[in-house]
Amino acid sequence: ETDVSIRPGWFYHEEEDDQVRSFENLKDIYLKSVGGNTTLLLNLPPMKNGRIHETDAANLKQLGEFIENTFKYNLVDEADREDAVLLKVFCIQYQLFAELRR
Repeated sequence: ETDVSIRPGWFYHEEEDDQVRSFENLKDIYLKSVGGNTTLLLNLPPMKNGRIHETDAANLKQLGEFIENTFKYNLVDEADREDAVLLKVFCIQYQLFAELRR
């Protein structure tokens, strides 16, 4: 299990609005945690009015779009049954390698 906050701490503080994790950092955390077979628990602390700060929401939206677009197609569905396991492992390793090189 990987527990991370999008901000420096677990609660919202206005003075930390410029210290929110970037999309690139969130993507790296996602690929290294979920790609390493752990569960990612991402803390998203609300402001005092109960809403999520616009920077937090924007970076999280980018992460969601990245995940959706990157893993849109299940290549294993196209493989023969015997090759499915090997192809799945290869695809995961290749994707992680490609993302880590960026």
